[in-house]
Amino acid sequence: MKLKRRFVDSAAKHPKVSHVDVLQHGPEWRPSTRIIARGQAEGWLARDGDKITITTGPKDPDLIYKIVVLPGTYCCHCGEAAGNSKAALAHVKKEHKGKKSPSANHPAGYAVHHFYMCELERANG
Repeated sequence: MKLKRRFVDSAAKHPKVSHVDVLQHGPEWRPSTRIIARGQAEGWLARDGDKITITTGPKDPDLIYKIVVLPGTYCCHCGEAAGNSKAALAHVKKEHKGKKSPSANHPAGYAVHHFYMCELERANG
């Protein structure tokens, strides 16, 4: 996704973001926890439960994404969430003993995601 922030008064020392122009988006979005925090702090993004709303300009519809996977630690074999790497490794050893990880990128059998996995629900306008 490509976004351009628009400001209420761009000449101000600390301009306030009024909205964002969405230059490019798709049916899936994987924003980092940092992007979510920044968008909320600047006021152009809101998170309510499993929904993320991006406030766009007056002529464009707001975008609403549904969160399908939260940031965290997950088993590559079964997708089960684990609280941390230690718990994930214990789960893999117990539940998937002797099995090779299905992910070549995660040979230990678990992955740590620092992003949200989202799907476009609708352009709300």
